[in-house]
Amino acid sequence: MEFSKKQLRGITLVVQALSKKYNFIEGWEFISDLHRYEFVLFINLIVNPTKFINYYELKEENINDRLLKNFEVGTLFSLVNFGLTFGTDEQKKIWEEKFNFFYEEKKIMENQIDNFYKMLPEDLQVKNKYGIPCDIGISAFISPK
Repeated sequence: MEFSKKQLRGITLVVQALSKKYNFIEGWEFISDLHRYEFVLFINLIVNPTKFINYYELKEENINDRLLKNFEVGTLFSLVNFGLTFGTDEQKKIWEEKFNFFYEEKKIMENQIDNFYKMLPEDLQVKNKYGIPCDIGISAFISPK
């Protein structure tokens, strides 16, 4: 799939708009197998680990080791460590609350980025082979290169 400079600019603009709320988002890239999808442009969001820690006010014990290395994760929850096991119902409840929080965060981000994208002028949007503007989805959160 080929993209014009304007279409790439459109994606960059919506990611920049999203980063106004989520300051730990520093950029984006296409997923490697983008050609498999006709109606959705799946992108990876580049996450700055330090800003991520500050944004969610994570304590040192809540920082997953993978956050400090190269990472590619499907959910932000994978970047945190709450040291929870499933030994008790209370621990399971806390784990589920944290997981659901980060799951909902991703859904909110996806809705916002897709809504921003649909508001762009048509020449900044990518259309599929049927002439219909594509949606944008978040595939993963990745470390800066």
